[in-house]
Amino acid sequence: MKNRLRLAAALMILTAVPAGAAEELVLNIDRSQLLNVTTPPGAIVIGDPFVVDVTVQGQQIFVHGRAYGETDMVILDTQGNQIANFEVLVKESSSNHTLSVYKAGKRYSSLCLPDCQSVVRVGDDPGYMGATAGSLMQKQGLAQGRSMPVAVSAPPPTPTEGANGSQ
Repeated sequence: MKNRLRLAAALMILTAVPAGAAEELVLNIDRSQLLNVTTPPGAIVIGDPFVVDVTVQGQQIFVHGRAYGETDMVILDTQGNQIANFEVLVKESSSNHTLSVYKAGKRYSSLCLPDCQSVVRVGDDPGYMGATAGSLMQKQGLAQGRSMPVAVSAPPPTPTEGANGSQ
């Protein structure tokens, strides 16, 4: 509901914001937000495309939070006139389902719904991220009917597992 109120407020501002003023747009990482504009966009300029990217469908713009950080986004119409200007902030999800374990200066993330499974989050230990991502890629390849032998080392035990690896 809060996101819908923010979106409605942003939409009202899209037509009222002067050409230089930037509106704040806050996204969660790995989530998208829909913006509706009153005229078809001709170009969208993003300061740091590693932080966010966009998909355009007519007068709808889907903004995707890709990595932690902040950037700017300027939306122009087909004549080159500014439609909107945003300061975009991408932050960690405020979900109660994400669990982060810190061990010896390294972070390991899990998503618990209710059982905990390893997930890839920016900022996790690189070895843990590689093992988790490799496992997910192998699963996706098998689901698509491809045989993808991937050498994957086992990620550290999740917080729900005991010290000996049993649940």
